[in-house]
Amino acid sequence: MSAASVMTGASASLAVAALLSAVHLFAPELRPDGRLSGRRWISFAGGVSAGYVFLHILPQLAHRQASIPDLGIALLAGREVFLIALCGLLGFYSLERLARRLSGDKGARSPSGRGTGFGLWLHAVSFALYSAIVGYLLSQAKDAQAPALAAFAVAFGLHFFVNDQSLRRHHGDFHRSHIRWLLAGAVLLGWFAGLLLPITDHHVTIVYAFLAGGMILNILKEELPEERQGVVSAFLAGASVFVLASLVMALEG
Repeated sequence: MSAASVMTGASASLAVAALLSAVHLFAPELRPDGRLSGRRWISFAGGVSAGYVFLHILPQLAHRQASIPDLGIALLAGREVFLIALCGLLGFYSLERLARRLSGDKGARSPSGRGTGFGLWLHAVSFALYSAIVGYLLSQAKDAQAPALAAFAVAFGLHFFVNDQSLRRHHGDFHRSHIRWLLAGAVLLGWFAGLLLPITDHHVTIVYAFLAGGMILNILKEELPEERQGVVSAFLAGASVFVLASLVMALEG
């Protein structure tokens, strides 16, 4: 690959990272929850994210399985990459539950919207880690084609929007004044860290699988509980639109 194409790929991935950072910054300015149309929009975004996981992330993980060393466990043969994804889901779930327990949050927003001390910051840092991983993986995708980057940008942009709405519900003004800046900076920090600390394709697969587990957790967490008042038709519409768009891009490619 020529130096020019590498620079072009890096510029494109940086542009996507900047876009995702902007989503974190401006999501608090959009307050869709509390209105039917808002709930539909959030469910639609969740459907798009779910479509991305099942049409892009999981197939890529299956393709990348060959780069994962055999652990020597017969029952896991050919499934190691999915075990890593499960670890990502369990890891982020554990951080989420610990943060809520420490902050005394049982699922509803506190009256002040600020939570308490260490638990609040642990919750914020866990999402910052998640955002930084996304930025890091973007920096490793210098040879990604434009359609793949576009799908990544749309799926994670909507995914971050839903996550930010959830954080705003739980942490109120503290999200606006602190957390959104932390998350926005984490995406860009992760991208620049990827330039300084590049990793092999084998390690990219491990990080990608771990992220997939976290993404699945966040989709299920926001869409399945009844108190979120998710709209099934909007969720299905989001997934269907993404599936159709992916099929069109595949045919044109």
